[in-house]
Amino acid sequence: MTPSLREQLRESPEELRHLVRFVSERVIGPDEAGELTDEVLQCVADDLGPDYPWPGNVRELEQCVRNDLVRRRYQPSRQPDSDAIDAFTRAVRAGDLTAKSLLAHYCTLVYHQTGSYQETDRRLELNRRTVKRNVDAALLERLISGSV
Repeated sequence: MTPSLREQLRESPEELRHLVRFVSERVIGPDEAGELTDEVLQCVADDLGPDYPWPGNVRELEQCVRNDLVRRRYQPSRQPDSDAIDAFTRAVRAGDLTAKSLLAHYCTLVYHQTGSYQETDRRLELNRRTVKRNVDAALLERLISGSV
């Protein structure tokens, strides 16, 4: 099993530079990737800090690079927007979710807030494998991008 980006960076903080460089090269090409890498690393240091949990893993890192390229900053949403919570609440009240879907939505919302499978399993009193199996990647991506 591949460790999360957060876990990888905790063990090897210098890996962030390599990953940002890799993403930068994919986004704008190798000629300008060095400058963008430096800008993104400064943005991460200033806006997110060394302990940022990277709840979207590499997809979120790529979003950070793209946002820095366009906006010169990255300010992720740490909480699901109220539309996502309202839609979830309406579906629960209406009885429109299966037990499996309910668990997937709830695990995904809590994981998005915490950025950690370990913290999510602690809060939900589930085992880590159950949480990982139930986090909905598509829903998580929509939460990260704010399109929910």
